[in-house]
Amino acid sequence: MYFVYALCDSADPSTIRYVGKTNHLRRRRDAHLLKARQGEHSYRSAWIRQVIASGRDVHLVTLAECQRECEAFDLERQHIARLRAEGARLTNLSDGGEGPAGCVASSETRRKMSESRRGYKVSEETKRKIGDANRGRPSGKRGLAVSEETRRKLSAANMGKHYGPRPPRSEEFRQKMREIALQRRHSEETRRKIGDMSRGRKYGPRSPETRAKMSAALKGRVMSDEARGKMRLAKLGVKRGPNSPEWNQKIAAANRGKVMSPESRRKISEAKKGKLWTEDQRRRMSDGVRAWWAKRKQQEHAA
Repeated sequence: MYFVYALCDSADPSTIRYVGKTNHLRRRRDAHLLKARQGEHSYRSAWIRQVIASGRDVHLVTLAECQRECEAFDLERQHIARLRAEGARLTNLSDGGEGPAGCVASSETRRKMSESRRGYKVSEETKRKIGDANRGRPSGKRGLAVSEETRRKLSAANMGKHYGPRPPRSEEFRQKMREIALQRRHSEETRRKIGDMSRGRKYGPRSPETRAKMSAALKGRVMSDEARGKMRLAKLGVKRGPNSPEWNQKIAAANRGKVMSPESRRKISEAKKGKLWTEDQRRRMSDGVRAWWAKRKQQEHAA
C-alpha cells in the first residue's frame, strides 16, 4: 500500500506546505522531523524547524491511497501541480514522482557493496573534518520520547543475545590501570563543584520497599576468599589516626539513645550463629584486646 501525504502546520491544518509519497506514514513523518533536527539544509527542513521552534507541531494528512508505486507517483505529481496552481507555498523542490520506496538491495548487491568498502580507511584529516563538522551539533534523537511499544520491540529483539564474556585482562594492563588511577587526583575546582552539587542534597531514610529490594539483591551473595584477601591487603598499613574530640562528640550524639530493635538483634545473632573464626582472626582479636587493656592501665596510672 502506498500513500500520498501532505505536511501542514498544526496551527493552520488547511494550508499544505509539502506533498510526498511513502509506504509508511508514521515512519516517513519521523524521518522528516529527524532530518530537520539534524540540521538538514532544505526548504522543507527549515520550515519544520520554524514550526517546532514556535511551539507547534507538524501534522501529516493522507491525500490518497493506491496499490502500486507508479500510481502514487502520478498522484503526487497531480497534487503538487494542483496546489501550485492554487497558489500554495509548497516547500517541494521538484515536481514529484521520483525516488524508489521500499527498495531492498539483493544479497549480490550487498556483497559487492561490502567488498568495495572492505579495507577502506578514513584518513586522519577526514576524521578531523568530520569531527569539526559534527562538534556542537545537537543529537537528532534528543527530546524524542520512546513509546512503550518501541521499548517492547527492542527488548524482544535483544532478549537472549549473549555477546560473550570480556576477555581477561593481563597483569601488565591491570598494573598500568592501577598506576594511572593512583596518579589521578581531582583538582580544587573539581572538588568544589562536587561539593556544591552534593551540598544540601537530602536523601532521607530508605523506604521499606527499597530496603526489601536491596536485601533481596544481596541475599545469598558470598564474597570469595580472593576478594576478601584483596580487601584486607588494601587496608593493611592504612593509618587513619585517632578521631578528633569534635568527631567523637558527633558520633556519641548520633548514637545516644539509639536502641537496636529485636529484629536487628535476631538477624545479627542468626548471621553469627555457627560462624568459625580462623586462627589468624583469633590472634588479631586477642592482640587488639591486650593492646586496649594495656592502654587503659597506662591512662589509669597517669591519672
